[in-house]
Amino acid sequence: MRILKISIFTLLLTSLFLKKASSQSVNYKILEDNPYQNNLSVSLMPFYTDFAPNNNLSLGYGIDASLIYKKLATAHFYMERPYTDGTDWGYHFGTVGIFPSPTVNKLRNFLHLELGAAYHLSDRTVTRSRKVVLSSSTGSKYTTTTYISVPATVRKIVAVRGGIYNYHTAITARQYGDVPGDLGIDANGVIATDGTRFGGAARLYSTPEDPFFNTESSTMMKVLGVYGGISSSGYHRVMVDTDAYGVKGGSRYINFYADAMFAPVRIDDFVGIDGKKYDVSGKNAQGFKTRPFGARIGYEYILAKKRIGYYAKTELGFKPGLANSKFYVSLGFGLSINGKIKKLAAES
Repeated sequence: MRILKISIFTLLLTSLFLKKASSQSVNYKILEDNPYQNNLSVSLMPFYTDFAPNNNLSLGYGIDASLIYKKLATAHFYMERPYTDGTDWGYHFGTVGIFPSPTVNKLRNFLHLELGAAYHLSDRTVTRSRKVVLSSSTGSKYTTTTYISVPATVRKIVAVRGGIYNYHTAITARQYGDVPGDLGIDANGVIATDGTRFGGAARLYSTPEDPFFNTESSTMMKVLGVYGGISSSGYHRVMVDTDAYGVKGGSRYINFYADAMFAPVRIDDFVGIDGKKYDVSGKNAQGFKTRPFGARIGYEYILAKKRIGYYAKTELGFKPGLANSKFYVSLGFGLSINGKIKKLAAES
């Protein structure tokens, strides 16, 4: 049995070698090798998820756009919005309940906006070997890809970046509050500066033993500040004319970044059913503790044959916001529309 496994493994390696060898023997002519072909990218995300344990979950759509100005800088815009009320946990839990809410705050859906720029410390080209896929076929258990490796000019950019960081989300006493020593059936809650306790109960003064935890005491958390960090990106576009497969190729963009964020956090007062405002984030309040600092690392990827291509993004870190919130993970997928504004583009 062991001999059979070794034989099968050897055959697989041999077939892969032969496949690559046969691909490398394809005759080709480079039609285009220009990493300056595009300087504008608008990526439309029909799907993204922003998830943070003990903080929020949002499912929705977004936009990620960037414009490279010559060899000096890159401008960047980013936006996320949920599909509906039901795909925004903070808003959903704050507006849906069996019992009358003890607060009447006006809530809004999750919104994340960023506007920034990156100054190019280094913007140069290097020659690297890049794969050009000639054909691909998918079977029941595996995918076979035939490719050649060709020399391509790759644009490498290292930059310092920064900009405005902003988001707002609904938060609830039961879902996100954390009163020390509260171990009752409604384990979380908030105590205002005047001693009024808010939790999931249907009245202002609740106790840890109160079973009416189906309604949320809710308000808005607003975060506005700045981010700054460093990024490293690479872009190439190469098209080849082969004797057996015709014209093949495309472009690929990859960007890695790491940022620190500083954003003061503001939590609106609870507005009770009696019309009175209750300070739930002041010095003497308990439950909503904030953190103005955050950090993240991220990765962006665009793969396109022509003007329209595939876009993906992932991000990991912790946000400015509630101090008891943990790390967050953000994922986005969609289509990227790529183009060139000649007056703003670098020369080839």
